[in-house]
Amino acid sequence: MFLKLQAWYQLENNLRDVGWLTVIVYGAKGLAAQDCYCVLKLTNERRQTHTECKTNDPNWMKIFHFKLTDITSILEVSVLDEKKVDEIGKISIPLLRINNGVKTWYALKDQTQRERAKGNNPRILLEMRTSWNLAKAAVRVINPKEVDLLEGDGKFDRRVFARNIVRARTVTLWTLDSLKLIKTCFEWESRKSNVIALVSWTFFCLFFKIWMLPLLLLIPFVKYRPDNYYLINWNIFKKQKAAIEDLKIEKEEKSTLRQKIHSLQEMVQTVQNGIEKLASLGERAKNLCNFTVPFVSLFAVLLILLMSVVMYIIPLQYILICWGIHKFTRKIIRPNRIPNNEILDLLSRVPDDETLLNCEQLSLESSNEDKLY
Repeated sequence: MFLKLQAWYQLENNLRDVGWLTVIVYGAKGLAAQDCYCVLKLTNERRQTHTECKTNDPNWMKIFHFKLTDITSILEVSVLDEKKVDEIGKISIPLLRINNGVKTWYALKDQTQRERAKGNNPRILLEMRTSWNLAKAAVRVINPKEVDLLEGDGKFDRRVFARNIVRARTVTLWTLDSLKLIKTCFEWESRKSNVIALVSWTFFCLFFKIWMLPLLLLIPFVKYRPDNYYLINWNIFKKQKAAIEDLKIEKEEKSTLRQKIHSLQEMVQTVQNGIEKLASLGERAKNLCNFTVPFVSLFAVLLILLMSVVMYIIPLQYILICWGIHKFTRKIIRPNRIPNNEILDLLSRVPDDETLLNCEQLSLESSNEDKLY
């Protein structure tokens, strides 16, 4: 059978296994090197084809199976040169974007995944199919995301550092702009807007019930839905010149110049990674509200509605009692549990803007040779 089917109502076996992925790697064309092989990576699983020697158009014809533990994962397909051990092409494909059973040519990109790879219109022919359990997948997105053990620590890169600063500044300016918009509702700079805000606030206070509180979280989902996505105009935030401050390093008597440079690199790398995480978190929150990953966004909306229903049916004091009992006893019931935050776990399943750029597919040049497959 081409793929093990797993319907949404089937809950047997391991609850961590949400489905299956099958990938057929047919071959590639227009590569910039010979003696190449293909590597498929899905989180902590890695598969690879044999090496096709002395050809720029390898024909691998291999079938690979992956067990899915997270439907929001991204499949990375790389083509490497065996002699130089260099990556000559790469693509990233989110599992939720796979067209089941469709044989497709994908344009290969370089290591930065921003430009086309070197070669004569380099491309790879793949056929993929997924089958996954909806209930299991929904439960997995609010649990800790599996750590990618195959991904090493990134080294300091000046371009990456500058790009992360711009990303963090954009998210910060967008947040400040949103707070400024809220502040203007009380400053009467626009009579029309302030009257509407005052009337809305009055009616809200008159008819407000505690069960309506989670519904306020639906506001960004409504505002940033796909049709109105461009209400966030990221271009209005002009890029400012990065302020470079002089770093004052205390001299240590026994420290060498190499140790000082190494210490400085570690500090800068820490700052770079911190800025990247901050920018990534803001971008993930934005992409959650604009339905970049519809499955996760719809699940978040469903959770919010479910919270409102629970708060409508059960009095608040009983909810707080149950919450307190859960908080105080969970360490006793599950002593080996991994501390986690369900909201951050949900956001971790949403790609940031950098990941979305990595997953963008390049257009292919038409070729008569492709019709032979």
